[in-house]
Amino acid sequence: LDEIQDERSELEAAYEARNQNQIHSVNMEILKLSNELREIVRNLQIQIPQEKIVQYWIRVGERAVSRTATITSELETLGINVTSLHQIHSHAEVDLTKAKGAFNANDTQGAIDALHDLKADFIDLKDAFYKLVIDGEVTGDAKTLCEQTQIALNDTIDGIEESI
Repeated sequence: LDEIQDERSELEAAYEARNQNQIHSVNMEILKLSNELREIVRNLQIQIPQEKIVQYWIRVGERAVSRTATITSELETLGINVTSLHQIHSHAEVDLTKAKGAFNANDTQGAIDALHDLKADFIDLKDAFYKLVIDGEVTGDAKTLCEQTQIALNDTIDGIEESI
């Protein structure tokens, strides 16, 4: 998890430098580390209390919401219409806030319900990024970024589905 957090700093630096090769490289490393972490979580799931699993997915949700906000902003600076991404992202922020609030109130089931809503938002975000690619609204590096985001969101969606 720390390695993924370290990569996030590198990703932010790459976005600031607008270095598409570095963005791609860091995204691929984050994806690899996320997949490894997902396997570890899946293998340890039986041994981990439900509250810890919920807390983990809240943290993953925080990173995914932050990352999609950054990517959406980057696409917007390229002149791409991201209105639907902003709308879906707003729903994701609300559902993430609900999950955190329920968790902090020791309402594990409420947090799980909100995380399932967040998962639905991630599905909608994934589909919106896919639509940008299919409709030809993004090309080149922006297309690659959208495709990588779809993959990362899909992994998060699958992980949430499998563990809670």
